[in-house]
Amino acid sequence: MRDYAKEFENRVAFIRDLLKSSGAQGIIYGNSGGKDSALVGILCKAACDNTVGIMMPCASKRNFGEDMSDGLAVAEQFNIETRTVDLTAEKELVMQTLSAVTTQGKTYSYTTPATLKAGHRYSFTIGDMQAQAQQTSEGYSDWMAYLPDNTYLSQVSIPGSHDACTIYGSHYEYKDGMPDDRYHFKWLQNVVFGYMNTTKIIKAQELSIEEQLAAGVRMFDLRPSSSSSSVRDLPIHHGIAPLGDPTLGGYAPGSSGRQELSPFMLSHLLDRFVGFLDEHPGETVLVHMKYENTSTSANKTGWDKSVVSLIKSHCSGYVADFHPLMTLADARGKILFVIREDYKSSNNGRYFGAYLNWTHDKVVFDTTLSGNGVGKAPIRVNDLYNIKNGASDGKTKYAAIDECIAYTYNTDDPTRWCMNYVSCYDTAHCSVSGISLFGAVGDYDYCANKYNRYTADKIDRYDFRGNVGIVLMDFAAASHATMTYGQTYSNMQVYGDDLVRAVICNNNKWNLRRNE
Repeated sequence: MRDYAKEFENRVAFIRDLLKSSGAQGIIYGNSGGKDSALVGILCKAACDNTVGIMMPCASKRNFGEDMSDGLAVAEQFNIETRTVDLTAEKELVMQTLSAVTTQGKTYSYTTPATLKAGHRYSFTIGDMQAQAQQTSEGYSDWMAYLPDNTYLSQVSIPGSHDACTIYGSHYEYKDGMPDDRYHFKWLQNVVFGYMNTTKIIKAQELSIEEQLAAGVRMFDLRPSSSSSSVRDLPIHHGIAPLGDPTLGGYAPGSSGRQELSPFMLSHLLDRFVGFLDEHPGETVLVHMKYENTSTSANKTGWDKSVVSLIKSHCSGYVADFHPLMTLADARGKILFVIREDYKSSNNGRYFGAYLNWTHDKVVFDTTLSGNGVGKAPIRVNDLYNIKNGASDGKTKYAAIDECIAYTYNTDDPTRWCMNYVSCYDTAHCSVSGISLFGAVGDYDYCANKYNRYTADKIDRYDFRGNVGIVLMDFAAASHATMTYGQTYSNMQVYGDDLVRAVICNNNKWNLRRNE
């Protein structure tokens, strides 16, 4: 049987010999709260009264809680001095470095632009990663929950979905050769051309609302339509085209012939957002709305009244109150509505969330967000959606994206907001069955291939350290767009997955401004 008392004495003697030979006057050890560090601390204290246990938390719940508690308990029992060195900032630097280089299928060797310790630089090598088979990003259902409560919401980089429900038009036809039931022809009834292929003018998303939420998308651009002055549920449109909701049924995958889908309705979408927040209370959903496909004042009145009624009946207790310096704590578990219609006369003179004073179209412009008696916040909007072969109003789309980012990137003003529509179409790449229709419609996959990639590459740069605001994109979180043209379909890479990831990870690359 082992003589543990003797072994204890031998180890204490060994430590004392080391102290004597080194000329050291004391001992510093890592007090992690585990069994190994507890034993080391006890032995060191027995060998030398001048023993200090260093505790080094790094923002995890465990090491700020249970581990520290255990470590302090041991130190107190054996009269060991403790000191705490918070490594949260150093951990953030490491995460910044990793987020800048973790690209699937590639190998990178990277040296940090800043030092973790004076006189030393650290390199991180990321090996080849197996590419995911699915198009939807993983692991971002709760990305907001890991950001500090006191972070200004305006300073959080947020991925958004332009025309979020445009996965389907109202009609489709199954064709042999399409990859599965998600990819079909989209149709629109027109008095001149009959039922026509309109994928090019309708489809701007590849993933469902649920898939987008799971992939980390947090702003949703919705276009409810009204055709009456009465209060009713509102279908979601893209221009004049109603959008079909595959989750509501009404189609038979694999059958031939034209099928009709039940439309996306605003009430159903609000319920889905609330359900998501119930499951992920640390997140925030932003909903941008404008009225669509309306032409009379009666329709607009009906739209206002219907939106107010639907928000009250479906989102009670889930509406975030807007103010220019609101924090994540103010918004967690809630929906922040950003509505560009001045509907407050239909809601007793009050807004839900923020009123976006939309003043221009097709350009980059500055305007304001307003709440209820809390002042206005400045916001820059990039609404350059008609590219005209790369240029409109003397500006390129690339310049418009950069101009919007620059507004919040390095500002010391935490009241600044921005909405950056990376989405657009190009009339030089636009036709419906060879006919240019409605004056300006284009291939959303073609533009996403260019501008989603440009924006993702810009944000991903190792030296990019600043806020990018709300980035709204086509094909959010999707790697490819399965657009249909004639009897064939494209499978163009659209980089929506890369852009969503880049926007989210950007929050770990710089010190988010906080309400102290």
